[in-house]
Amino acid sequence: MATNTTGSVVEQFPRRAPDPPHGHVNTSRVVEEDLEYTDSNEVLHIVSASGWCATFKDGREEPLVGWAVLENDRAHGFIVAGRSGGPVIDASADVSKEPGFTGYKYIGG
Repeated sequence: MATNTTGSVVEQFPRRAPDPPHGHVNTSRVVEEDLEYTDSNEVLHIVSASGWCATFKDGREEPLVGWAVLENDRAHGFIVAGRSGGPVIDASADVSKEPGFTGYKYIGG
């Protein structure tokens, strides 16, 4: 094969790829044997839950912030949780696991 340059035509012959350094390539298996996938049911998507609320036995209704769609194709609603450090939004916190939860209700919006 020839390459035409400004000064002349330069012949280039096919070359063998260089050997990897030290004769082999290190992969993550050198550091960690038999890697395992340990994250289960991570949140993949967040969908707006405008107009939806979570209902509780005591009659209160908490507006949903959103729906969290998980890896296992299930979804759950999540709300703003009041904690000692202030309000927190945690998409992985399933509101249906809250004490007294009775269901979801669409109130419009």
